[in-house]
Amino acid sequence: MAAVSHEPVEAQSPAPVGHVHRLILDTDLGTDVDDAYALAVLADAADVELRGVTTVYGDPRLRARLASRLLRLLGTSTRVIPGSSDTLSGAEPWMTGEEGAGYDDLDDEQYEQEGDALSFLIEETRRFPGEIEIVAIGPLTNLARAIAADPEIVSRVRRVWIMGGRFDQATEVEHNFRSDAVAAHEVFASGIPITVAGVEMTRSVHLVSSHLSAIGASGPFGAALERDTRRWMVRWGEDFEVPHDAVVALAMLQPGLFTVDAVHIAVEPRGPHAGRCVSSREELPNARVVRRLESAAVAREIVGRVCEASENGRLRS
Repeated sequence: MAAVSHEPVEAQSPAPVGHVHRLILDTDLGTDVDDAYALAVLADAADVELRGVTTVYGDPRLRARLASRLLRLLGTSTRVIPGSSDTLSGAEPWMTGEEGAGYDDLDDEQYEQEGDALSFLIEETRRFPGEIEIVAIGPLTNLARAIAADPEIVSRVRRVWIMGGRFDQATEVEHNFRSDAVAAHEVFASGIPITVAGVEMTRSVHLVSSHLSAIGASGPFGAALERDTRRWMVRWGEDFEVPHDAVVALAMLQPGLFTVDAVHIAVEPRGPHAGRCVSSREELPNARVVRRLESAAVAREIVGRVCEASENGRLRS
């Protein structure tokens, strides 16, 4: 792996006052609980217009029903559109099968029946050229398919915010990139504007029991999220939760808590290290990579936003 320079990194500039992020959330909601944290952070933010939620990987229709349920608990609604189940790499889904556990009558939840995530991504970026941001917190299959189907989407997307990969020279391959390494490779090679937070950064943010108790007391969404989080912690034998996906959502909303580094990133598409990220300063930068963050402040902000979203959902329901 190419060496990563230790040159100073720059703080991200905040969006102009009054700017509203017009965005699509692309998610593998249900495998881990961190997608639900990101959903809450984005669905209730005053400076976000959530145009839709697209689901990916494994059983996207089950994930779509779960997204609809969680949005209903938040007292809000938006279009939910299932996307790709098959990966570009041909790899079989892994770490799946427990999505929706603990939620009754998910079969009754409604989602977008017409169209699919591929068409939705293309149509929304044509409708709002230069304005749509995509928060991609699962395998990048939907986005890679959209780029292949309509290469001009690269110039129409304002920015893609990705949770995935690892960028500190470690050999570990992160879950989202491993799950569809070909898709990750294609997205980073496309020239689409990217900001990405890798697991070496997101793992520094911990939500502990007191955080979860506050979330659980905030409303029906919070109660469900606390239950799911504590179940997930037991599964991994940990006494904290890492809200990976919510971290990159917050990087978009509160960039002052993060510093980024512009480098060239390539993702190995196949072979024994499929999904591994290679950083280089010998080529033009194609991504902004989060290099530092204020862990305690990020955790507090995520918890505060989730509690507010849950409380607002209780009042609206």
